[in-house]
Amino acid sequence: MNYLILTPLLLCLPTLAQVSGPHAGATGRSAETCPLFVEGAPGRYDLLWVGAAGRVVATPFADLELIDAELPGFAAKDILRPNLPRPFGGRAGLPEGIELPGGAHLFLVRSAGATSLLLVPPTSAPRRVFSLPDPVQGSALLPQVHVSTDARFALLASPPQAGGDVYRVDLLSGTAECVTLATAALDVEGDSLRVSASCAWFVAGGDLWRARRGESASPVSVAALPEEEVLSDPVLSAQGDHLAFLLEGEDDQRRLALAGTSGAASLLTATPREILEPDADDSLGPFLSIAQDGSRVAWIEQQATHELFVADAPQQTALHITVDPEFPTYLDNVGVLGFANPGRLCFFAGDLQLSTVDEDDVLGASEMYSAFFDGSGNATYFNVTRTNGQALPPFTELASLNVTEALVDPSGLRFILVGEDELENQTLSCFPIAIGPPDDTDRVQLLLDGLDEDPELFLAGDGVLVLAAIEEEDDFSPGGGSDLYLLELLGAGVTAQPLASYGAGSLIDRFTHAGHHAAWVEATPFGERVHRADLSNGAVELLLDEPGGVVSPVGLLPGGRALLGRGANAGALQFLHLGRAGAATPLPLAPSSGFPIPR
Repeated sequence: MNYLILTPLLLCLPTLAQVSGPHAGATGRSAETCPLFVEGAPGRYDLLWVGAAGRVVATPFADLELIDAELPGFAAKDILRPNLPRPFGGRAGLPEGIELPGGAHLFLVRSAGATSLLLVPPTSAPRRVFSLPDPVQGSALLPQVHVSTDARFALLASPPQAGGDVYRVDLLSGTAECVTLATAALDVEGDSLRVSASCAWFVAGGDLWRARRGESASPVSVAALPEEEVLSDPVLSAQGDHLAFLLEGEDDQRRLALAGTSGAASLLTATPREILEPDADDSLGPFLSIAQDGSRVAWIEQQATHELFVADAPQQTALHITVDPEFPTYLDNVGVLGFANPGRLCFFAGDLQLSTVDEDDVLGASEMYSAFFDGSGNATYFNVTRTNGQALPPFTELASLNVTEALVDPSGLRFILVGEDELENQTLSCFPIAIGPPDDTDRVQLLLDGLDEDPELFLAGDGVLVLAAIEEEDDFSPGGGSDLYLLELLGAGVTAQPLASYGAGSLIDRFTHAGHHAAWVEATPFGERVHRADLSNGAVELLLDEPGGVVSPVGLLPGGRALLGRGANAGALQFLHLGRAGAATPLPLAPSSGFPIPR
């Protein structure tokens, strides 16, 4: 057994070298520009480009209604991963969209009687990559848009009143194909859309449908019991050629099945049982995971306690992981499942009743474990975090991690944990995903402790910005303060470098980053301020002070230059270009509502 397993990415996702993405190297617009949405009429926006010196260039996209776009199947633990499609916006005045590796963005927009998928690359002209005429009432497209892990393909669907079809879009070429052209209108479950380079899947009418690239969709054959229907939250393998899904019958009893790119689906559990749904967007999920090549599936069942199982596809013989003698029988919560590679499963497991917390949204008294599979139905177990001082089974000592959120860091080499201590104060810690030598040393590094609220984490180049807010003491206080830290993740160690501290009544939000710079907005009872940080040396400067007024989200350009709007209210902003030294150049635009797209 090789104890030093260097697994660069949990779930074997695209490597960091792929962060540029298929849309990052296109030409036609300078890297010195920033997209800007400006409201022309209430709820209608024009898309502009703003150059390095504040020069404004119109685009063909005007009078747009922005529709929130959702990214189904996205795992909450991957929100800090720049090499994956990620949800964008949804807060601080920004619409919900999808951010692609390399800095491109996808938005759903309506104009001229059609709903379109708008691609806004970082260095080339925006373009509609798909458009569909709207029905008499409502939108032509469902709000869910799934994107393949390589950001090459998107899968969209229309509601029954707009045709009930499913469309696979090549985001690089801008071509699309209707994979349901030969079928009657379908009532597609938007949350079920999944696409890869080789295949597309979706659920409609309680059935799983599949469309290989260049082919029409057809139902996947599966030995379903009477009253069983396919749930709308399937799990796609990283290689994109296998899909794990649940069949649900009476009393919420479920069976687990696996589909490939051809042939019938295989049942991995023959009898119905209480299998947890994947819930990848849960802060402690996912609760169902599939190996990169589809060779194994792991899931959690609710019995007297949470129990973890793994099956080698397509067999129905499951290996019970959380069982004596390796694991104590009292483990009652399991989560954050993921295959580091097809032969290694990572998971958190703990005992909430024996922990110092009494909340059901915490993995109490937990550790992260790894199970290594030898291909003969056997597994070897290791304790990765080792807070209980035990690297190898049997794991008999009580662990000490109380986890409320587990995130993979931008490099894919570590987990960053938000948790609680025995005094119910919030903490921030991290540990390497690699196994390391099989000693009994605690491998969890405490970064911040004694926090009064769960910290918020934001991607910032190679690091992570951490906002640690202080709770209001009572209903009459003006609000707590906030401390801002930069987690420096390069090299062997991790440090939490203090960047700034803000007093009572300040609300810090609207974070953005570009290159070696980050920016954010400080909202106070007396107005709003914009701060900019040089991430290479931790220097923070006040970029703009707007007493009695408000500012828009900030768009950063290379070298730390910025684009933003300022004004007495959010509906009458004067947009400015701020140079490296903070010199402001007003843009030749009438005051209006709007926002730049952070790069």
